[in-house]
Amino acid sequence: MSIVEIQTRENNYMSLSCRARMRIVDGLVEEIDFNGMERSGGLDSWTGFYKGKKRGDKVSEKEIKEVLSYHGRNNIVSVLEEK
Repeated sequence: MSIVEIQTRENNYMSLSCRARMRIVDGLVEEIDFNGMERSGGLDSWTGFYKGKKRGDKVSEKEIKEVLSYHGRNNIVSVLEEK
C-alpha cells in the first residue's frame, strides 16, 4: 500500500492566503482539506488541483509533480511526504 500526503500553502499571513492538504492512498484521493481564498491573476493556480479533486479520484504522478513545481514561487511551499 502506498500512502502519500501532499501539502501546499502560501508562506505568508495575508487574509487571502491558502492552505491545502491531500492524502493519497494507492493513487486515489482519500482525504482533502482546503482552506482560504486564492488570489486573482493566476498567482494561486495550484489551487485548481485541490479544488478539482474529490474523494476516490485518481491522482497521477504528473499532477503531483506539477503541484510540487510551485515550491518556491510566489512564497509558495509545496511538499510531499510518504507515510
